[in-house]
Amino acid sequence: MTEKPLATIERLRQENKITKLTGIFEDKILTKGKGYAFAKQFFDETYTTRCHAKVTVFENDQYAVSVFASSNLTKNRRVENGVIISDRETAIWAKNYLISITNQDDNK
Repeated sequence: MTEKPLATIERLRQENKITKLTGIFEDKILTKGKGYAFAKQFFDETYTTRCHAKVTVFENDQYAVSVFASSNLTKNRRVENGVIISDRETAIWAKNYLISITNQDDNK
């Protein structure tokens, strides 16, 4: 995750387009530089796991959008693919499933 997507996320939070942000990161982030500490500044809840899935759930009072994609939140020139689903039931399922496989004691 790089600064540009985090800046966009922060702008959307300031505009109340995102009201809660939960981050689930591959556990390798704990041993690689300051990435996890940096990300924790932007997320309400953070978890780590061995899962390498790329799932992002954006929520506010009106919308719940889930993004399932092959890409990381970085700038790259590779061809990637993904699906965007905009219903709350899918967002709830995605969050609950991913949290169920995380290291619960990492939540801070």
